Amino acid sequence: MNKVLLGWVILLTATSSGWAANGSGTLDISVRDLNGKPIAEATVYAIYSGRVGSRFPRFRADSAGRLVMPGLLPGSYEIHAYKETEGYPDTFFAFYPTSNKKAWQVVNVIADRTTRVILELGPKYAKLKLTVKNEQGDWVRASVNFKRPDQPYPLTTGAGELLVPPIPFRFEIVANGYQVWKSKLLNPRPNEALEVTVRLIRLPNQEAKRF
Repeated sequence: MNKVLLGWVILLTATSSGWAANGSGTLDISVRDLNGKPIAEATVYAIYSGRVGSRFPRFRADSAGRLVMPGLLPGSYEIHAYKETEGYPDTFFAFYPTSNKKAWQVVNVIADRTTRVILELGPKYAKLKLTVKNEQGDWVRASVNFKRPDQPYPLTTGAGELLVPPIPFRFEIVANGYQVWKSKLLNPRPNEALEVTVRLIRLPNQEAKRF
């Protein structure tokens, strides 16, 4: 059984056990870019406001960027979609949203009715390839903390290839046994590819962890 089918089994089991006992509704979701072109096989999920922490399993849209979610409890849902391989990250996280108010939506599901939802993702985010080494050129295991001036919530991840928003942001690199490295303010363009190699300076009498 594939992951998409397994997710539907979990969801339908929940609704059949009384979660939607008073009648269920359906979401018909289409995912597009800013030019109206379907985003094939985008990942889609819904957050039900009636239950804390209810973040549905993720489902895959079809080749036309469409996904139908039946058997939903009536109420308010927050709908998100993303496809990182094409430059569209998960806007659920505070580091990623932009001024595009159509990238995710809050909709009401009504019993015995189908609610149409159109998500327009974009602009495409920039791509950052980040390499962290020491003064001898050895790879260093490090944490990367990204911060936006307009968001109080940072994003912490590892080095490598990742999407970054096409707006101003900074990041700092923290590694065991090394001085903290801080970037200048970056402001990449949509879909721009950035490559940054950082050389960390070892703290006195410290041994850094290597790969």
